[in-house]
Amino acid sequence: MATSSEVLRGVSARPRSMFHVAGFPSSAFFAILNVKLSQSVFTFAAMLSFTLTFLLLAKAVAKTYPALVATHLFNSFAMLSANAAVFSLLFLAFNGADLIGFTSHAATLALSATSAIIYSVVIDITIVVCNLVVVVAAMEHCVGHAALLGACVQNG
Repeated sequence: MATSSEVLRGVSARPRSMFHVAGFPSSAFFAILNVKLSQSVFTFAAMLSFTLTFLLLAKAVAKTYPALVATHLFNSFAMLSANAAVFSLLFLAFNGADLIGFTSHAATLALSATSAIIYSVVIDITIVVCNLVVVVAAMEHCVGHAALLGACVQNG
């Protein structure tokens, strides 16, 4: 249902034009990447109301509400930063390969496959760490970067 949505098509038009303007080659990899990125944005927007509702329930039930809200905003920034960092590196890699002369089909395919793996690993690690940060923020009543440090560093 979400893939045929007008909203999703509108959301996917932006990254497609961004990839085109940035000089990324048009390939099946970037078509798939565009769909996955659009689905991530659509899912984030669709789940935002549920997230805020659960944060409201946390406010009613627990005293950790301010920490959870601040941590949720920090996690959104972390996800945005991870996506921006990966896309910046992909931009540099593809333009560097173009400057060097690696424009053959095999080189583009190898770089696309490597990019897909790197993107998946970075985003998956970011999602896992962000989920762990929420748990640490709720358990230790800390906020944002302090919860991130608590999630990444094992306490004595």
